[in-house]
Amino acid sequence: MYIDSLCKNTFFRQDEEQNDECDDGATTYNIMGFDIKLDPNATEIVLQTARIKTLDGLVIPGANLRKLCLIANAVQKIDDNLRHVPNLIHLELYQNQIKLIEPKNLNYCTKLEVLDLSFNNIRKIPENFS
Repeated sequence: MYIDSLCKNTFFRQDEEQNDECDDGATTYNIMGFDIKLDPNATEIVLQTARIKTLDGLVIPGANLRKLCLIANAVQKIDDNLRHVPNLIHLELYQNQIKLIEPKNLNYCTKLEVLDLSFNNIRKIPENFS
C-alpha cells in the first residue's frame, strides 16, 4: 500500500504487502501515530487512501501542524481531536464518510482558512456553522 506524499515535511510509504483484511474478512483501519508513524515536527500531513477512520494521533504533531489532508479514507466524524492542532490552517477531509458536522469541534482550529468536506455523506449544515 502506498500513502501519497504530496506536501513537504510529510513522509510515507508503507509496505505494499500489508493485508487489507483481517482473517474474518473485515476491513482493517490504520491509526495515525500508531500504525502510521507521524513526525512530531510535521507541519503538513497528507494521507490518501490510507484506511484512516478517526482523527486519533493528532497529539503527536500537535501545534506544529498547519495542513492536514486525509483524502479518500474512512473518516466518519470530525471529533475533538482537533483540539491538539490549534494552528491548523488547511483541513481537507474530502471523499470520506463524514455524515455530521459538529461546529464545536472545528472551533478548536481558530486559524482555519481552508476546509474541504466535499464528497462526504453530509446532508445538512448545522445552523450554527460559520
